[in-house]
Amino acid sequence: MAIKQVYIDESIGAPSGNTGTSDADAYGSLDEALSTESQNTSGGTQFNIKSLSAGGGTITQGSTRLDLQLTWSPSVASPVVFRGYNTTAGDGGLFDWDLDDYRLWNDTSSKGNYLHFIDGKIYNKPTANGSYIISANDYCFFNNIHFDNLASINSTIDLDNNAALVDCHFSNITVTSSNDYIVRTLAGAKVCGCYFDGLTGSGASMLATNEYSQILRNIFVCADDNGPATTYTGFNSAQTVFANTFNIQNNSYFKLGKTANGIGVYAPSNRHLAGLLINNCFEGWNTAIYYASPSHLNYLSFIRAGNCFFDNTIDETNGSSTVVVDDEILSASPFEKTGGGNPTFAN
Repeated sequence: MAIKQVYIDESIGAPSGNTGTSDADAYGSLDEALSTESQNTSGGTQFNIKSLSAGGGTITQGSTRLDLQLTWSPSVASPVVFRGYNTTAGDGGLFDWDLDDYRLWNDTSSKGNYLHFIDGKIYNKPTANGSYIISANDYCFFNNIHFDNLASINSTIDLDNNAALVDCHFSNITVTSSNDYIVRTLAGAKVCGCYFDGLTGSGASMLATNEYSQILRNIFVCADDNGPATTYTGFNSAQTVFANTFNIQNNSYFKLGKTANGIGVYAPSNRHLAGLLINNCFEGWNTAIYYASPSHLNYLSFIRAGNCFFDNTIDETNGSSTVVVDDEILSASPFEKTGGGNPTFAN
């Protein structure tokens, strides 16, 4: 059966007395929809949240996390989708979700499976007073979500197996714990077309991925010039890679200012690696690619091909056991710069 479409217009307010079956009869709030609807076990439910630009209102999260409001158990046959819209479902409108300095989801049981957030903005958690703003389980999907002004002690977004983040934007994110991450995923993650920018922390990493992950077409910007959107301090690495078999292709890693802790792609010493590092660009890092222990590479295949390097103090450390094909040292930056020396990218 088809997914059930439920419409929400926060500008109406609750109780609305509406049925949520159309834009004209939308529920007045997400709270009203969650308390009224029951789980559609044969196809799932998509909550369509009207955009500000089309006259909708802002969801204000409040102290009760979403996982405590939603009592369902999503599954492959019954996913739960939160998606922005203007007038009809899936038309590209963007929902506006103000966390009001509270966390959104913290349930890694099967209840946290098959959660999808599409077309919207999730923002305003500036106080780092807890771990994980979103901590969910398997098969979660984020597409065209702008995460902004978020702070946590540990990883901001922590997802388990087979998560996918596609065309998302991360800006003004703070992680206060060292050796932690903006986004952490377990096996089978797909991170594609995302833009990581405006992040702060000390000894942290923007992205941590595990085995069988696909990291494709992302942009990692890590700057030290205290510009309006790029206030970074001491990030250990743009990306940390754990465990076996990964594919890192067609990504851009840019750092303005080669601080001692600046690493583009970091592989810890206690992990075995196998995979591909192909067609990526690295500029401005203290170390562009750092393998903490070369011994693991002696008996596991690791292929590096078609990558380009410019203005890094060290392009590679401990990589003598890798198979290298057609890497290139550039004589000029591959990135377009604007007035303050910041790169510009089209995401």
